[in-house]
Amino acid sequence: MALTPCPSTLHSANSALNLNQDDFLYHFGLSKTSVDLEKLFGDVKFVCCGGSSSRFEHYAKEFSKDSGLPVSENLSRSDRFVIYKTGKTTFLPAISYFPA
Repeated sequence: MALTPCPSTLHSANSALNLNQDDFLYHFGLSKTSVDLEKLFGDVKFVCCGGSSSRFEHYAKEFSKDSGLPVSENLSRSDRFVIYKTGKTTFLPAISYFPA
C-alpha cells in the first residue's frame, strides 16, 4: 500500500471560514497570527498522542535521547495542553472531557 502525501494547505468547503482573518486554537494557545504554524509544524510526519501531559513530555525527551534529535520546549502557549516536537515527530496528550 503506497502512502499518499497530504497537501500542505487544507481547503474547506465552508466559505465562511475563509472570511476569518485569524483562527485561534484555544487549547493550544496558538493562532494563525501569533505564530507561523506552517514553519512550526509544516515538516511533521508523525503525531504521537494519548496519555497525560507529563507522560508525553517524558516520551518526547526519551525519543530525543534515543534519536539524537533535539526536543523542543513546550510549544503550547496554554496551560490546558502541551505540545513537544522532536525532529519530524510531534507529541501531544489526548484530551478527555468526559468523566471516567
